[in-house]
Amino acid sequence: MMHNYRCYLLNARCHVAEVEVIKCRDDGVAKRRAGQILDARPAYSGIEVWEGDRRVHVQMSSDAIGLRQGLAAQSA
Repeated sequence: MMHNYRCYLLNARCHVAEVEVIKCRDDGVAKRRAGQILDARPAYSGIEVWEGDRRVHVQMSSDAIGLRQGLAAQSA
């Protein structure tokens, strides 16, 4: 059985900038597909995957993680 997952692409401020709906057989496949979607869209800083009202996965791009760590170090 295939499940519908909503992938929310996040901008640099971690706000939803785009939504893509994917159909996958389970959470593991949805997580891998989300990683591929994020890799294909380098302008976005992260992705959240939801099935209904259940958050399945959150992934930030390596660029976004580095930027946040740099900002945290500057404010310390």
